[in-house]
Amino acid sequence: MAFSSVISRHPRYCTLLVVVLLAATFLLYPSHPPMPLNRMSDVEYFRSKTGGRSLKAALRDEEMRYQKVLADREAMVRKWGPTADRVEAFPPKDDFYTLWDFFIPAYQCPHHVERIGTMGDGGKWVCGIERVAQEPSCVVYSFGINGESSFEADVLSRAPGCQVFGYDFSVHSFGPEITQTRDLADRSHFWPYALGPADGHSNGENPPMWSLESLMKVNGHKFIDILKIDIEGA
Repeated sequence: MAFSSVISRHPRYCTLLVVVLLAATFLLYPSHPPMPLNRMSDVEYFRSKTGGRSLKAALRDEEMRYQKVLADREAMVRKWGPTADRVEAFPPKDDFYTLWDFFIPAYQCPHHVERIGTMGDGGKWVCGIERVAQEPSCVVYSFGINGESSFEADVLSRAPGCQVFGYDFSVHSFGPEITQTRDLADRSHFWPYALGPADGHSNGENPPMWSLESLMKVNGHKFIDILKIDIEGA
């Protein structure tokens, strides 16, 4: 049946349909176009996520939630341990948990969260990279390189004031994402060290082990802007 014949046979229904469509379009169309994410200021984005609360108040609330998660974790350890050293990482199928259930996401970032580096293994989610990128100087520590440095390269590209300090005893340098780009290589520093709870490098240990506190002291750092740890057993 031709559309014109439908209109001629049912003019009232067609008129009503047009009115409904126009009303729906008017109601659903925003009065102001949404601001693109990359044009939204950090302050505007923060307020949209925190309901207008101050940064200090938002962080205080998140810290309270995080402390509850820690208490829940301790209770879970007592249930399946009863001590941490007796908890099986991947128990038999009758025990309904795995190691990852002890370390759930428990702290909401009040700033932009985006993927830095490759979308596959190697990339990481970072909170507030745009704030770090504005700093005239910043410090990034990266533990666990494994020959793939898309994360470190992306951070250096986004934040020209950053220096990256990388550690991995299983490789000899950063990956090609950094070593093949002069500007990035000039702002990166690598050592084949292992990260540990205490120092163990004065008697020829292999691999040499350093604590985070000792590395910061040797490098002259009192603050780390971005800390990435992706190592076995961490």
